[in-house]
Amino acid sequence: MCVDPHSKLRRGKISASLVMHRHGLCCTVLFLTIAESLAGYRSPDCEDFSSVKKLINSYRENRLYCGGSETEQECWKEKYFDRSFSNVEEDFTSALEIAKYAVSSVWCQSSPESGLRCHFRNLYFNGKRKAFIFILGPESIIYGVENLKSLESLDMSSVMGHNALQLEISVILWSSEFHIGILREISDQTIFLGRFKPDNILHIFHDDLLPLFFTLKEYCSDLNICMKNMNIIFTDDKERGEYWSLYEMFSKNVKRLDEFIHSEDSLYCFKNAYIGLNKMSVWYQYGFGKAQGPVKNKKFTGFHLRQFVEFIRNNLGVNYSLDKEKSVILSRKANRKILNERELAEAVYVLLSSQEETNPEVDIVSLEEMDLKTIITHLVDSRILTGVHGSALILGMFLPQGSVLVEIWPLGIDPIAAPVIRTMCEIEGFDVVYVPWVNRDIENTIYHPEYPQFYGGLSHLPLENQKDIINRLQENDLVSLECCDNTEWLFRIYQDTKVNINVAGNLQSDSILGVIADGLNEAKELLTYRKSKKYKKSPLVDDMLFPGKIHSFNCYLKTSETSTTLYSIWQAPWNVLNFKCDSIYYELILQSENENNPVRHITQDHKFVTIFSSSVQTIRLWITCFCSSVEGSTFFSICR
Repeated sequence: MCVDPHSKLRRGKISASLVMHRHGLCCTVLFLTIAESLAGYRSPDCEDFSSVKKLINSYRENRLYCGGSETEQECWKEKYFDRSFSNVEEDFTSALEIAKYAVSSVWCQSSPESGLRCHFRNLYFNGKRKAFIFILGPESIIYGVENLKSLESLDMSSVMGHNALQLEISVILWSSEFHIGILREISDQTIFLGRFKPDNILHIFHDDLLPLFFTLKEYCSDLNICMKNMNIIFTDDKERGEYWSLYEMFSKNVKRLDEFIHSEDSLYCFKNAYIGLNKMSVWYQYGFGKAQGPVKNKKFTGFHLRQFVEFIRNNLGVNYSLDKEKSVILSRKANRKILNERELAEAVYVLLSSQEETNPEVDIVSLEEMDLKTIITHLVDSRILTGVHGSALILGMFLPQGSVLVEIWPLGIDPIAAPVIRTMCEIEGFDVVYVPWVNRDIENTIYHPEYPQFYGGLSHLPLENQKDIINRLQENDLVSLECCDNTEWLFRIYQDTKVNINVAGNLQSDSILGVIADGLNEAKELLTYRKSKKYKKSPLVDDMLFPGKIHSFNCYLKTSETSTTLYSIWQAPWNVLNFKCDSIYYELILQSENENNPVRHITQDHKFVTIFSSSVQTIRLWITCFCSSVEGSTFFSICR
């Protein structure tokens, strides 16, 4: 049976409040405070002080402790409850060390792409108040932030401009007296993050999985190691959802925070916690406070995206077949329907049959009727993906290089209004051709004012406003959009569309077959261009390469009474031999001992000779290699 003492150990200027609670088969020290100056007392009824020492030292050694004989337990409860003790100097030292374990520390870094990200030691979570706690003490390390209030700007999500998923944290002093309940320690590494829309496959991939993938690669390089040792805890209040298994690919221990918190009477101490995601993969912002659109990010390439795709594909167990050419039509059954999708499938089959393919396959797939693995299995071998603008088109990331993604836009929307899929396809090195098809004909659309408001319905509006919105369908296209509940956008995007398959009559829309054919031709040219490269390289390479320092440098001076001749020779930087340089030249900066102003020279040779019109003993020399105007590292020497 575990003891429950509430005792104050007093000596000098130190007091420690220690509480032990029963939990399962063990007890743990809960908290201590450093407070006023106290005096001591020891009851003669207790033969020794072993239980006190065991209790304090167990926490000192970062262990849970439960035990002690019934005599020891009674000694605690009857004689030491709210009493003070003497002759316990060693135990006071241990009590102080307990406090050192308890304080929190934080190390932060910030970057233009990812904003603030922090690594915490001893980050607490209050199960009752549902809040994080930073215990501030003299041992706390605070690095990378001006003050602890700056931690409120930590994003739990990668979604840009949205402040609903920022860290809520309270700071309390190490010397505060507070009672929370049982202390539970989590020693494994833990990442905290919040999901924006876990019911939407686009947001799951773009906002959660991609940033999580690159965050884990940063922290531990080998994802297999992370999967064994890293806790992933979601702080949002949303249910797991049907795609929860995707998150479980990244760790064997993935939980929602309210699943992790077993008791409101507990204080959870995360010994090693991370908050803030690597956002290098974020290519789109959803219009919080400004029109939605692409995020400029030259450092995220198609090679990075395909690393992530391969990770997901391997974990799903999806294999390539490559036995026949495929085209996929992404069908929606409830809304945003393609009204003539069967006719479209037949037309695409004929088109592919006429372009060298002997036995093409056109599949109609739907997230509403198929599981994710089945759809991805179709996509990894597909040459064409066609679908109405919507979240499921994010699965176009599984298309092979040289494929075509056709995005269908309902009447009254310019594709530049929400180019999230286009931006993905245009990531440098991803090599999927994006082509939009826009409905321009009122007779080829069915709009739905009777739908619920969330799906573009208008019944919540006055009749006159409904008529105005319907009439504007043909008057102008939406070209700019902010998040989130734009009635006109929702009304237009949730239309059903009949695509124009062939050019006929007075229709203003392009033939979708013509759009697809143009996309296939562009894709063929793209693949030809890629194959013409002598070696494959990331598009990031050209921007990041620079020449190193020259090497094998030698120089000497030949001096007369009236002049000095400098002779110098060197070899090109060793790494520049692998670059594709339009030109290589060298900048030389020379400064003699008698001159304050240096002299600049340019040469394409690996040697340089010049004459000074005075007798000098030393010349300072800086040499920099330039490759196609890209500046290299500077070499310095003194010639004598």
